[in-house]
Amino acid sequence: MKISECLEKNSVFPELVSTTKPDVLREISEKVAKAVPKLNVQRLSETLVEREGMCSTAIDSGVAIPHVKLLDIPDITIAFARSKPGIDFDSLDGEKTHLFAVLITPENCSAETRITLLARISRILGQDDVRSKLVASGEASEIYNLLVEEDEKL
Repeated sequence: MKISECLEKNSVFPELVSTTKPDVLREISEKVAKAVPKLNVQRLSETLVEREGMCSTAIDSGVAIPHVKLLDIPDITIAFARSKPGIDFDSLDGEKTHLFAVLITPENCSAETRITLLARISRILGQDDVRSKLVASGEASEIYNLLVEEDEKL
């Protein structure tokens, strides 16, 4: 499965305004719920915060990949958000996190599919040049196109 099958243009958010980890997760939840009306914003926010409480999904190089399973969604949803100033998100390298790829899967989604999507996201965001372009990009459509182009290369 490709990222482009689960990421819609209206699920790319280039200007997060929140400055703390819990607020970022709430802001992303609100934005995703507006873009994907099937999602319950409260449940998504609570689940993301709960997941982060277990272990941070921030890896390094300014990237976090929050991922959760939800009972009440029919389809896999990927959202992408950016904070230009960056957020303290408890990353492995101690640096601020700028790029957030959020994977939301139905409860019945196979582990193989989730792992495949997480791996694709990690490979794309693991590239220095791609991260630089994503941070420097302007509008949501530019970010979306870059992610889809990189996904096609895998």
